[in-house]
Amino acid sequence: MFDPKHWIHAENITVKQFIEYLQKYVPEDALFFVCGDSQVYMHMESDGSVFSVDDCSLSDLDEYEDYEVRELGALRNEC
Repeated sequence: MFDPKHWIHAENITVKQFIEYLQKYVPEDALFFVCGDSQVYMHMESDGSVFSVDDCSLSDLDEYEDYEVRELGALRNEC
């Protein structure tokens, strides 16, 4: 059951504002779901102006042709 104290609406927030909210109000070990689903996909505009978290891979988009989605855990090895 959801806690109504954390029923929040936001529009056009920045990544920084989202991170600050998460750090202040959400336990760091809480699971992150999108549209009630544990699978999430992240997308970034080419110019860096928009970061999107989605419940859909959007793999049918032309820009993702010839690419495979990377797993978040694999990114740790790239640092």
